[in-house]
Amino acid sequence: MFDSIPMARAGIEAKEIGGETLLIDGDDIHVLNETAAFIWHLCDGQHSLADIEAALRQEYSVPEENDLRADITQTVEELRVKRLLEAP
Repeated sequence: MFDSIPMARAGIEAKEIGGETLLIDGDDIHVLNETAAFIWHLCDGQHSLADIEAALRQEYSVPEENDLRADITQTVEELRVKRLLEAP
């Protein structure tokens, strides 16, 4: 799974308001925290989950010994469940 390349579903509007990212999907609004928003912005069909992990480590200076894979996988899965990402 970690080599999968997530892609945002077309038609999702992202807005930055007060330090949070809102994803607007028709009548549904999803609020993302800073880390989830960072992951969301990399779900562009160009970055694998491993790429996202590397970018998170660099952006937030996360040491290699800290395991991020479970958190990244959970965030991407939640975005999928909410139908914000294209089906794999």
